[in-house]
Amino acid sequence: MPPVLNDIIIIGGSHAGLFAAIALQNAGFRVRVFERAPETLRGTGAGIRVQPLLADLLQREAQIDPARFATHTHFDRHLAPRRDSMQNRIVYEKAEDGDFASWGSLYRALLKRFGDDNYFCGESCVGTREVADKVEVNFAGGLCETADLVVFADGIASTGRHQLNPSARLQYAGYVAWRGMVAEAELSAETRALLKDARIFIVPELSHAILYPVPGEPGIDGAGEVRINAIWYRNVDARSDLDALMTDREGTHRATSIRAGLMKKRYIDQFRRAVEAELPPAAVEVFARSEPFVTTINDVEPSRMVFGRQVLVGDAAAATRPHVSASTARAMRAAWGLAAALSAAKSAGDIAANLAAWEREHVAIAQEFTDRGRMIGSRLQVEGTFVPGAPELTQITMPVER
Repeated sequence: MPPVLNDIIIIGGSHAGLFAAIALQNAGFRVRVFERAPETLRGTGAGIRVQPLLADLLQREAQIDPARFATHTHFDRHLAPRRDSMQNRIVYEKAEDGDFASWGSLYRALLKRFGDDNYFCGESCVGTREVADKVEVNFAGGLCETADLVVFADGIASTGRHQLNPSARLQYAGYVAWRGMVAEAELSAETRALLKDARIFIVPELSHAILYPVPGEPGIDGAGEVRINAIWYRNVDARSDLDALMTDREGTHRATSIRAGLMKKRYIDQFRRAVEAELPPAAVEVFARSEPFVTTINDVEPSRMVFGRQVLVGDAAAATRPHVSASTARAMRAAWGLAAALSAAKSAGDIAANLAAWEREHVAIAQEFTDRGRMIGSRLQVEGTFVPGAPELTQITMPVER
């Protein structure tokens, strides 16, 4: 008799969770998504590279045309830091196509595709329990739901990983990302011309900054508005400075991110002085016109993703550094593979074997990303040996698979 595998609960309603929901729904499963935030999510000021594989999966599996919510660039352009030039001096440039989405534009497209009927906000998972061939899911508000399988896609601070794989802990990488975003139309003509059609790199000593265009978030930003996403990775000592930086204006310590508007003024002032001292005028203008916020850079070592009838995907399974620009594509590839594995298990009758094969493949992929991200991060933030165009320092491109 084949195993019962019809009803799936997903914990976490961001990108990885929504794509898993869509892929599993397409495969014929009943899917419910539970998101801990009290309402549908809003953009976090982050940008995402739309990898070829990601674009293909969105088009093929979710019937979402990525061209409708992405910007396109044709060049990688490196600017001299302030110590080498007081002007916007281009030191390296190559033709390189790139497609980019904002966090919010991709989220809105996925949520629209999945729909609202089985997307529940304000439900924070506090624990699970396997009983026979079922999984009980308990939520902070007292709700208890049962499913045949649970997928944790609840991000870098995953409740599921903490419960199921507690040895896989966050490892602080030694630096943080200062982030900002500003409407392109608010910038000077000179800065718009320099940033147009390009992803910008700046490499001051033992740090690096990246700027690139992303689309505005539908329903929040102006229709058709292009925004410039800016990131500056800066070293922060974990022993003496990190806790103070990551304590917000209200006195709450944030392990991974402080959103815009909650940074302490003294740290914003320090950051703006550093921007003016170390970055070229274009970057100074972008950061000056944006409300900065901070995220810590962390690793979570890939190890396990399957625990009986509970699985981890995306950053819940393994968190890799952003330098390879493919974490979203990796998460969606894993979600798509999970749907295929569970479909095969449903007909073949061996859930454990199919999930074990899926786990081996995607742990190996995550390890490749982790190793490459650490190497690039070390070259930029520790060794200071980054060379523009060096092939070993390029991002991982995930090709389309059939």
